[in-house]
Amino acid sequence: MQMWLDKHEPITVEPTIAEHEDFLFEQLAKKSDIGYKAMINAIRKARGVNFNEAPIRKWFTAHKG
Repeated sequence: MQMWLDKHEPITVEPTIAEHEDFLFEQLAKKSDIGYKAMINAIRKARGVNFNEAPIRKWFTAHKG
């Protein structure tokens, strides 16, 4: 078993927007003029999740309208 473990790296799963969409909607409702960078900081501080800018920007432009 140790030999198998030595040759395999642990799998890390990237967070998805769907898992945190409720928080994103709450932030957007609280402050409608919030920017995507402020949204990234808010979710990082509140839930300890780091997102790349691209998924947040895409979600943000689709829902801010």
